[in-house]
Amino acid sequence: IDQGLTTHFPFDGDACDHELPGSEGKFVGGEGKFVEGRMGRAVEFDGDGHLDLGGAADFSEQKPFSLSVWFKSDVKRPMSILSRMDEDNALIGFDLHLTKQGKLQGNFVARILDDGIRVETEKPLAAGQWHHVLATYDGSKFAAGIKLYVDGQIRPTKVLMDNLSNPFRAKDQPLRIGSRGSAERFIGEIDELRGYARELM
Repeated sequence: IDQGLTTHFPFDGDACDHELPGSEGKFVGGEGKFVEGRMGRAVEFDGDGHLDLGGAADFSEQKPFSLSVWFKSDVKRPMSILSRMDEDNALIGFDLHLTKQGKLQGNFVARILDDGIRVETEKPLAAGQWHHVLATYDGSKFAAGIKLYVDGQIRPTKVLMDNLSNPFRAKDQPLRIGSRGSAERFIGEIDELRGYARELM
């Protein structure tokens, strides 16, 4: 699907954005490793570092957007698949996060504790296998406007927070793959990241 596509990182041996020629991510806190992935190659993370993708996926609460990614992990612990958050400013921003129970969580927050939207799948995702995750947001500023799909199927979710009253755009932060910053670092493989400036249906 190419309509509305603004960000595309295939991770086929490099961290280049195919929608923005000349741009390339950088590994922070360790050397990057590319391994056999779900589609071609993928990035492998060991929990020590993350991938900084610069200004990619600069989305806000004002307009619809969607995030699509493949991942695989054998580990059940709190960790972020991707994020664009400011950990020094109440974690303003958004992320796709795995809980210690293996549930998928979407956070779209102005302040992580009390100003934002947080939804979580009712059931955990199976560990040790590839999953495709799609998160869509309709621009409404309500939890009802967020949908989480896993492996092509919409997942029932539990609303943990639904009181967004301030902007959640983390405009000065990069898109990070494999962490929220210095914490919640991912262990496993991540592949084929896409960002869309529209709500995929």
